[in-house]
Amino acid sequence: MRFTVAGHYDVGVDDFWSKVFFETDFNDYLYGPSGLDFPKYEILEEDTQPGGRRTRVLKAFPKVAAPGPLKKVFGAELNYLETGEMDVERRAWMTKIWIPSVGQKIRLSGDMSFQATSPHTCVRKMVFDLEVKIFGVGRLAERFVKSALQENYERARVVTNQWIAENL
Repeated sequence: MRFTVAGHYDVGVDDFWSKVFFETDFNDYLYGPSGLDFPKYEILEEDTQPGGRRTRVLKAFPKVAAPGPLKKVFGAELNYLETGEMDVERRAWMTKIWIPSVGQKIRLSGDMSFQATSPHTCVRKMVFDLEVKIFGVGRLAERFVKSALQENYERARVVTNQWIAENL
């Protein structure tokens, strides 16, 4: 299943990449109590190479209210690993997300890009590809993951704009 989440940001595209997305203070705000309120997140690896190529591996523990049948599938403490890479030419962030408790039964990738709407505003477009192969609850898991992503990305958009207003 492919779906898109989009939203307006109060920052220019270049400033988003250079002053927001990779900043530790921003990430602490985004994932912390003022933002998505994840109990825990950590950046396991981050690398910047000449020419602007960047990679990052993030582990996060979101608060989720999974339906009963999915709680058994995901386990007591849901977490995910997100590996991302900056496509410098497109100025896009490509991710693969893996939920360790389900292995390869859920495949999720995303492509985040921005289009300038003015020198100081832009629209984020996040295109997700989601594939769920869990016998008996696959469709339920697919709907749940899609809904959770839509909610979290909208919340992240609002929180990001708050952080931008306070810090840039």
